[in-house]
Amino acid sequence: PEEMYALNAIKAGAAAYLSKTASTEILSEAVHQVARGGIYLNKEISEKINSGTTRSNNLVSRYKKLSTREIEVLNLLSTGKRNKDIAEALDINEKTVS
Repeated sequence: PEEMYALNAIKAGAAAYLSKTASTEILSEAVHQVARGGIYLNKEISEKINSGTTRSNNLVSRYKKLSTREIEVLNLLSTGKRNKDIAEALDINEKTVS
C-alpha cells in the first residue's frame, strides 16, 4: 500500500512523498510546502495515515514483523532495483530475494 511507502520515506528523512502519477500541480504544491520547511503528503495518504483505521494499523504491524533482511530487500525493491541486482548487492540467492 502506498501509505506504507510514504510513511517509510518520511521516517527515512524524506520531506515529501508523491505518487509517480501525481500531476504537475501537485508536484508544484509539494515543492512549495517543502521549501517553506514543511513535509508534504497528498491528502489521501495523509488521511489514511492519520485515520488510525484497523487496516492501517494492521499494515504497520505486519511491516514491523518483517526481519531485518526482509526490510533490506523491501527497501531495495522500492528504489527500483531488480531481484538479480538485490541478490548481488546482498550476496544472497536471487530466489531468496523473490
